[in-house]
Amino acid sequence: MGTGPVRVLAGSNRRGVADLINPTSAPPWLALKTLWFSLPAYQGPFIIRATRLGRPGPVALGESAGRMPLVIPPGPTLNSFFGYRTVPGGLWVRSPGCYAWQVDGLGFSEIIVVRAMR
Repeated sequence: MGTGPVRVLAGSNRRGVADLINPTSAPPWLALKTLWFSLPAYQGPFIIRATRLGRPGPVALGESAGRMPLVIPPGPTLNSFFGYRTVPGGLWVRSPGCYAWQVDGLGFSEIIVVRAMR
């Protein structure tokens, strides 16, 4: 998902709709597995923030519920290959709904929206 130099693979995505994992290892949180990656042409830093759209609700990022925002420094990640830098993790929420990620880096900013369903 996304069109910029940093994109995300999210759950079993179907055109902006993805399935939440329930139950998780951290109840009452639900999770959406994500894999962030930067295209080989972009090796700069990026930051990812998330929010629920339409109503309030807690949101967290990372491999466990509790990190916000997700900050990736420039250069290779532990999971780099063929110039792609990857960052596994998740979107952690308390209920299904519409959520947005804001991805910012050097010279770009993008909003990616997903509907997270059970």
